[in-house]
Amino acid sequence: MADKPADKNGKFDTGLIRELAAILREADLGEIEIEQSGVRIKVAKGGGAVHYAAA
Repeated sequence: MADKPADKNGKFDTGLIRELAAILREADLGEIEIEQSGVRIKVAKGGGAVHYAAA
């Protein structure tokens, strides 16, 4: 994994996000979250559309 989640300008390391997404798929997780150097990154699987029944 990358050394820093974001650079000094606040831009995120997209390589790190891709690595987290790969781990999410490989481990069949619903979400994964890390915190490093005061920056928190959360990657989660998108759910399907939510349908509500009329009351």
